[in-house]
Amino acid sequence: MLALTNIPANVIAGKGGDGQEQFIADLLALRPQGQRWAVLLNTSGVSKAPVFPQENDVGTVNVAQGCVCCSAQLEMRVALNRLLRQMRPHRVLIGVSGAAKLGEVLRLLSDRWLAPVLDLRATLSVQDATRIADVSERLDDLEQERLALCDVIAIRGSGAMSAATVDGVERVLTAEAPQAAMVHIDREPVLLAHLDRSSRVRPRPMFWRDDHGEK
Repeated sequence: MLALTNIPANVIAGKGGDGQEQFIADLLALRPQGQRWAVLLNTSGVSKAPVFPQENDVGTVNVAQGCVCCSAQLEMRVALNRLLRQMRPHRVLIGVSGAAKLGEVLRLLSDRWLAPVLDLRATLSVQDATRIADVSERLDDLEQERLALCDVIAIRGSGAMSAATVDGVERVLTAEAPQAAMVHIDREPVLLAHLDRSSRVRPRPMFWRDDHGEK
């Protein structure tokens, strides 16, 4: 039986409407045969929770009341612990709402209780190319933070764009996440290797601290 330690985990962030749920469904299609994957979603503010394939090897839980970076932290922890014990998964995908502060979510997942359980791999951000192409000013603070902390940017909707427009979209995203890998998911496949892309490609803050505030 799979031990509840060092379970690969990926955080998938995205602004509402950018296709985060569909992207998670696409990631589930990469699941190797015989593996159990668990999905925890935070759909605060979404009228209808997304529906994923109902399979014995896929378990899903939705934290809908509040944001997991603040008001729903306890609910997220309880839901995640229950999901892990029920599924004993080989990988966990954690989708956070566009209102969440990604840094706070990563701190929660790296605390003294969850750090031994979860092996945080790549953090991914889903971005809609049409929306980014229409940006006339800098991205908002939450989106800047998401991009600064991500390892892989999954760009949706660039398939029909001109090369010049695609270049403009990439420039906007590169300005916020210069070391992140970019994948145009309309034109190229997302691979399991993207999920395991090292989060140590560039410097990151150390999120775990003990009760005395020391690293």
